[in-house]
Amino acid sequence: MFSDPVQWQNIRTEILVNGVSRRAMMRRTGLCWQTIAKIVAYESPPGYRRKNTARKSENQKKKSDWDDVIRIIATGRVQDARQMIAAIQGTGDQKITSTKLKELRAVITECDVVNAKPRVSDYARKVKADHDWLARFTNGRVPIGQIEGIVGSNNEIQLLYDKAKNGKLSDRRKATSILAWHHGIKQIEIAKFLQISRNTVLMHLTTWRKGGSSALFAPYNTPPRKAKDKDVRKDVFRVLHTPPSDYGLNRTSWRMVDLKMCLARDGMKLSKDVIREVIRDAGYRWKKARVVLTSNDPEYREKLHRIKRTLSSLRADERFFSIDEFGPFSVKMRPGRKLAAPGEQPSVPQFQRSKGCLIVTSALELSTNQVTHFYSKKKNTTETTKLLGMLLEQYKDCRNLYVTWDAASWHDSKELWAFIEENNERNLERKRSTPNIEVVPLPARAQYLNVIESVFSGMARAIIHNSNYPSAAAARAAIDRYFQERNENFLQNPKRAGNKLWKLELVPSEFDEAQNCKDPRW
Repeated sequence: MFSDPVQWQNIRTEILVNGVSRRAMMRRTGLCWQTIAKIVAYESPPGYRRKNTARKSENQKKKSDWDDVIRIIATGRVQDARQMIAAIQGTGDQKITSTKLKELRAVITECDVVNAKPRVSDYARKVKADHDWLARFTNGRVPIGQIEGIVGSNNEIQLLYDKAKNGKLSDRRKATSILAWHHGIKQIEIAKFLQISRNTVLMHLTTWRKGGSSALFAPYNTPPRKAKDKDVRKDVFRVLHTPPSDYGLNRTSWRMVDLKMCLARDGMKLSKDVIREVIRDAGYRWKKARVVLTSNDPEYREKLHRIKRTLSSLRADERFFSIDEFGPFSVKMRPGRKLAAPGEQPSVPQFQRSKGCLIVTSALELSTNQVTHFYSKKKNTTETTKLLGMLLEQYKDCRNLYVTWDAASWHDSKELWAFIEENNERNLERKRSTPNIEVVPLPARAQYLNVIESVFSGMARAIIHNSNYPSAAAARAAIDRYFQERNENFLQNPKRAGNKLWKLELVPSEFDEAQNCKDPRW
């Protein structure tokens, strides 16, 4: 029995104080109707109460012992059982005590007298036959001819037979109840076999007698739900679309309790379940507002269009790089999402001694999806110039290198621009000894357009999160291996990076040209 005192009081409060219906409480808690009724009737769990059973008198015990002895002898393999019974009874009840009777019964039982098969009553045979007929009928082994011979041949019997075989569960039970009753089976046996109550069988028979099969299989006419009423829905959304402060509530968002109270003030008494159903049926869900990335650059569209135009007209001897720095970050035990056993809570110490600090300066080539990286001590112009020198050496066979980066100060220094101009002028004098460098800047506050950020994010989830490297050298080795495996994967399975920036291409991209011409680099 349900006996949790805390839950008991909570259910009583919801029903008696807050006005929640018993049916709603049944759906919410999963308890049956009788348990809810007992909770409402008693202030606390009443507990187990043993029924007062009258003790058998000595005469009743003695009589039951005599009956057992007579039954054992009469059903056993004892010679002249009648004479033995008469001899025992002739001694008189006064001369044989109940103790002696119990001893006699034990002796007869030990002599294997009770091993004989007891006699089966006619009623038990009838019940077994009825259940066998019901089992054969539900398994389809009773032809309709036998049923028509019992109750007469008509369209009603044909309909009942079809419903019993092919209908849904409720219709099968209804039809089986009617046909079994016409067969002469009692209502209580029908109810036991179909696992329904006797009142349900009686209700099916009453409905059949009054209206026939049309009334028996008619759909239930459920009353319209209050949540479907247009006026109710209109009143709920009228209050929902009004700030709670207009009703004197010091809140910025609605709760179900507040909605119910404010609707009651306006004369609309609705339960929280009805209000919740109205809101859900309309598609409303409680959601948390998220902060989205935005750019306040007045030249946002022009800069983005330039990036897309450059990518759309990229040739086979040109490359486009997304450049950024990851870090600085300390090498220590890092938290992250991980599978945990039941009862286990992963934790990371708040204060730790750092094992080193790393800054990863990287460049992602969008058409081939290859990453070039090295480790820097600082974020400055010198490190960015060093990265450009590595790209000029690695892609010296190309004609132009397009680079894009965010609006960091070291990406817009005079020293960096002097290095780029000097490289381009040297190419003019020597007729292009190294690739030309052209800067295609990103819009301000538009880091979400910097494609290498997604590469850093994947690297952090795979290498940094849940990590506990013993030294900075071990962390560098893991990062190097990650980028090496990534580059090898995209060399074997070509796929360009930054799909959002490759849209609206004016000419076929390098990837498409390589696929068509079977370039060995792809």
